Amino acid sequence: MLRLLLLLVFVFACNPDYKKQVKPQEVRNRTTQNSVLFFKNMRSLDYQVIEMPQTKRNLYRYKESPQDSTQIQIGLALVEKWDTDQAYVLLEPNEKLNDFLAQEKTDTLKVYWQNPHTKAQGSLQFVWGHVDTHFIFASQLYNALIEDCVFHLKSKTQSEPIPFLKQSRERENFRIVMQDYYRLVNIFK
Repeated sequence: MLRLLLLLVFVFACNPDYKKQVKPQEVRNRTTQNSVLFFKNMRSLDYQVIEMPQTKRNLYRYKESPQDSTQIQIGLALVEKWDTDQAYVLLEPNEKLNDFLAQEKTDTLKVYWQNPHTKAQGSLQFVWGHVDTHFIFASQLYNALIEDCVFHLKSKTQSEPIPFLKQSRERENFRIVMQDYYRLVNIFK
């Protein structure tokens, strides 16, 4: 038991940014040589890398992301533009989420959240478009996620809310990818 406690203390001490909030409206996409080297040497091993030399980009997808076609899920991809020292986070809906949006006849993803500790609640909206909107929405979702918020979607045709980012593995993967991105663009040091 003592060993487990020491291990947990060590793990959380190694990641001081574990519960750090970010400012979604302060969009940052600049990388540095040091941040890119750290990502490529230490973190990229956990990612599937798609090199696109003709566009001077590398695309990274987290290998551990759940691929459950029966659940509405959203994945994250990191895009490194190595010729301009920039990186972007992109939201990638799975087929089930695309079907949901088509059924609802909307291009806007509206995610409802509730904080179980404070009982605060609200919603986040995302309209597919410019890469900055991906950053803002993903960061808002990240901030709510590290506050342990519960997420769901509402359907015009169903009375019951549809769970979103419910599985602990899915939530943890989202957190890891966002923190890797924040380190890549020097929001986290």
